[in-house]
Amino acid sequence: MFKQLSQIGKNITDEISRGLNEDFSTQDSNQVQGQQQQAPAIKREATPSEYDDYPKEIQAKLRKFEKYEQKYPLLLTAYKAEKEKAEDIEALIKILSENTPVSSLNEADQLKGFFEDLNMKNSLLNDEVKRLSYEAISRDKELEELKQLAVEQYSKVSANEDKDLDALLETQKLKLEQKYDEIVREKDGEIEELKSTLQKVDQKIETLELLVAEKENALSGLDGQLKDQDEKLNQMEKLLSLYKDVIKEFDEPKSNVVSKGSPPTSTGRSNKRNKNKKNKNKQSVKDIAGGGVNLEHDGVDNKDKEPGTSLSEAIFSSIETKVKYENLCGDYEKLKEELEKNKKDGDQYREMELRISSLQSELSDTKVALKTRNEELEMVKDMLKTVGNELVDAKDKLKEQGGTSDEELKRLKAEVEALHDAKSQSASSYEEQLGKLTKEVATLLDDKNRLESVLVQSNDQLTRAQEQVQKFRIQNNEMNDKMREFNTLKKSESNSKLALAQREKTIAYLEQQVKDYSLQGSNAQKALRDLEIERERLNKRIEYLVKDLERTKSESKKSSGSLENYIKENGKLSERLEVLQEKYDTVKSLKSNSNNQVDSIKRQCEELNVKLKEANKKIIALEEELNENANILQERTRETNAMRRLLNDDHTDTNAKFRELEEKLAIIRDERDKLKSELDIQVSRRHREVQDLRETNLELKSQISTLTLKEKEYETEVLHLKAVNQRMQRRSSTASEGSEELELVVKSLKESLGNSEQRLRNLKASNQELRLLNSDLNSKLERLSKNYKLLSGQLKVAKEQSGGGATITAMGHGTQSARSSRSGSISIPPSPGNGGEQQQVDASSMGGMKRYATNSGASGATHEVEVNEKIAYIKNVLLGFLEHREQRSQLLPVVTTLLHLDKSDERRLLTSLK
Repeated sequence: MFKQLSQIGKNITDEISRGLNEDFSTQDSNQVQGQQQQAPAIKREATPSEYDDYPKEIQAKLRKFEKYEQKYPLLLTAYKAEKEKAEDIEALIKILSENTPVSSLNEADQLKGFFEDLNMKNSLLNDEVKRLSYEAISRDKELEELKQLAVEQYSKVSANEDKDLDALLETQKLKLEQKYDEIVREKDGEIEELKSTLQKVDQKIETLELLVAEKENALSGLDGQLKDQDEKLNQMEKLLSLYKDVIKEFDEPKSNVVSKGSPPTSTGRSNKRNKNKKNKNKQSVKDIAGGGVNLEHDGVDNKDKEPGTSLSEAIFSSIETKVKYENLCGDYEKLKEELEKNKKDGDQYREMELRISSLQSELSDTKVALKTRNEELEMVKDMLKTVGNELVDAKDKLKEQGGTSDEELKRLKAEVEALHDAKSQSASSYEEQLGKLTKEVATLLDDKNRLESVLVQSNDQLTRAQEQVQKFRIQNNEMNDKMREFNTLKKSESNSKLALAQREKTIAYLEQQVKDYSLQGSNAQKALRDLEIERERLNKRIEYLVKDLERTKSESKKSSGSLENYIKENGKLSERLEVLQEKYDTVKSLKSNSNNQVDSIKRQCEELNVKLKEANKKIIALEEELNENANILQERTRETNAMRRLLNDDHTDTNAKFRELEEKLAIIRDERDKLKSELDIQVSRRHREVQDLRETNLELKSQISTLTLKEKEYETEVLHLKAVNQRMQRRSSTASEGSEELELVVKSLKESLGNSEQRLRNLKASNQELRLLNSDLNSKLERLSKNYKLLSGQLKVAKEQSGGGATITAMGHGTQSARSSRSGSISIPPSPGNGGEQQQVDASSMGGMKRYATNSGASGATHEVEVNEKIAYIKNVLLGFLEHREQRSQLLPVVTTLLHLDKSDERRLLTSLK
């Protein structure tokens, strides 16, 4: 019997140890594969002293419950992490679908195409601006040449003035006298015409007064007719009221008289009375109706009554027709109103149908979403119920062991809650940062659209300026023709005055245009500075997010390390279990050896037989329990396998999503680099615009010099005219009228001279202001170039510090990560173009850079690093310029700023490449 018992015990322990070893081995492999990015497993270390007091079966159950306790928080954290990731991805897709043509994660090519189209549009617009500016410059040059030709012609005319003055004065006197006589004759003719027109007007007034009198008479007649009609209307209303009373009397029921059974005499009397009443009523109607027909007698014969009845019947019929007509009109209006109401109701009904259809579609979508969510919730509820039931059973058994396990459970729960809170906080902060970044991207796009509208406006202004230049050209040609045609001195003087006035206007207009363009340039520069400041802020945000990513990765690595430690501890526990099993085997062998001493214990055989029976009963019960436990174990193993598969699937999904996010991050970095290059190109363009403004400044200076020369010429002419005036005064003392005219001409010339002197002074003042502005701009450019050099050095030091973390994130991404690291490591060299745009640098960013520089401690080798990075940048730009033919138009200004090329050098380079 003892041998049988020991054999059964051995078999049970062997089976339990095999099952436990299999569970432990499968759990170790799955935990190593699937828990790399999840929270560290919370494991309660069970000392062998705790389980030694209990039998083997209970120990196995307790260990199994420990496993479930370990798995439950892991599953919960994995589920929550997946849910948060899905929400983040949905928010990202929503933002992309609102701002771009992309509607899902599989449409990355469309996003790339969208940005490429934007770049192409910008390049086309820039090419158009260049072409128009070049045309404007060429037209300005042509205008200057035309002005010089006009000045030369005017000088030729003024040389011939002295010879022809005397002859012209006499001819002018004769012409003036002739003109005076002609004007007097014309005025007399106009006075006679006015007198004749006055007579005609007087006649018209008389005819109109006669017409007014006739109209007044007609109005008085119409007023009398209106009064008559009002009186007739009042009479008709009285008739109507009388006829209504008659109709009421006729409508009284005659059945009352018949039911009483009265003789015909009574009915005859009543009829007579009714007839008398009718006759009276008719007579009253006749009296009212015959107001204008002299029916004044009360006693009328029967012959006279018959035409009265016919008249009353006619009035009756007319009243009935009128009433019917009014009723029909009322019905017609009601029907009209109902029709309009029906039309309105129909429109409203259609709108309501459309709304109902849209609401039904939304309802169906929401129902589908609700069904999916409900199914997910039910699945999670079932899982939580099963895990909760197991936890409750385990807690009940652990409570029996003592208060130590309860305290450990509370502590572990507190740790789990703290980890959950930390994770939720980090996720919320990450979502907030993403939202801020999307808002900033939207603001950048708005700024870009605003700049494009400013460009369009400047193009419109350029076209207007071109049209005005063409008009000026036509006017100049006309002036030249007139100068050739007119031979006399007076006409040449008048033409020259007109030309001078027009040119002064053009000069004033051109000055105003220069001021407007300078204002537009300053506004564009301010906008560019704001954009650069926002770009720097975005770069800082991106760096901060990258650091957060690295921190989260390091935390995940730490959690995976703690998982491995837990697995190692599990292995140690399994080794202890094997040692305990060996001890158990030794004890069993001792029991088997004790069977040899049965002869000495024959006295206790009877007691042992009783105990054996009890033991058999217990064994049967234990076997039944064992079978039940084995079935439960099989079910649990199936559940654990299913859970492991789910965990593996979740792990693969999370890995794939993590890779997708890393790829997106790389794409964002590439886009950031592209934006940087585009901003550099825009900076170079702005630098060119500044150079063009400087050229215009030089042109204005040349114009000022030409104006000063003209002033000197005018002064010499004034002196010459004074001399001529003196000569004329000496020659012709009798010709006082001619001298007065000459004095007037001299006064007008003096006034024009004073105006031209004032304009010259204004031009000189504006020239001085432009020079001061030029000097200020040069000093600001120098300051900004120094600041840019400092910032580039500090940026490089900061990138060297954050280089180690960036390389970890870029593992396994191939060419994309290499490209992003290369673009991140290269800094833009300081050039005069982009230095001018970075005038207002953010003070906080400067302070942060200085802190980085002080913390780095690498101030000695900054110069060499700058040189190496500049060389690398130039190399990359040149290689991209030579490799990509499509982007040559975009990279050409960058190459010109880097290599300090002129326009001739640019043309040579382009011709050599073609």
